[in-house]
Formats: sequence, structure tokens, C-alpha cells
Amino acid sequence: MVFFSAFQALNNSNVVDSVTVNDTQRILTSGCWRWCRNPHLLAEIFMVIGWTLPAGIRHLAPWLYTFYIIGMAIYKAHYFDRILRNTCTEGAYEHYTTHVKYTLIPFVY
Repeated sequence: MVFFSAFQALNNSNVVDSVTVNDTQRILTSGCWRWCRNPHLLAEIFMVIGWTLPAGIRHLAPWLYTFYIIGMAIYKAHYFDRILRNTCTEGAYEHYTTHVKYTLIPFVY
């Protein structure tokens, strides 16, 4: 019950920063979304690198899956940005990108 009350209090307060996309939707610009627009993809990259590190760096074969996932994460990040740009109202996407500057890796990309 306490857990639900905490989320209800957050929902009713202005603690969570966001950018309004259109009349019914908002995009988070706080928490981990403050640093990059796709933190779930960054976590996926870290996870697949963590799975591959025990295999070592002597052979390329274990790393092929990692390179594939990194390429797909970059593609998905651009795809999500393109969909969001088409969904947003006039100037909302530009406002969002000024708040959250990096697409996938904070301070890099």
C-alpha cells in the first residue's frame, strides 16, 4: 500500500519533469531520461557486453552478437527519434532535444 501511495503522490505532484508532446502525451526528462533519450537501449548494450566479457577477447566469434546488438540499438534509437519527431506537435521535439541532448550514450552520442 505504501508503494502505491508513493506513485500516486508522484503522479499528483510536479516532481517529475516532462515535455508535452501533444494534447494527451508527455515525455519524461527526469531520472535516467535526463541523460539520454533511450536509456533502455543503453542498458541492453551494457547487458550484452557483460554477457560477452567472460568469453575473452582472443576470438571474434563471441563478440559478433554484441556488435549486432549495438548496431540494432543505434538503429532503434534513430527509429524511435524519427517516430517521435513525426508524432510531436510544432516545436515540441526541438524543445525535448534541448532538454535531453544525447540519443544513446550520455556525453558521447
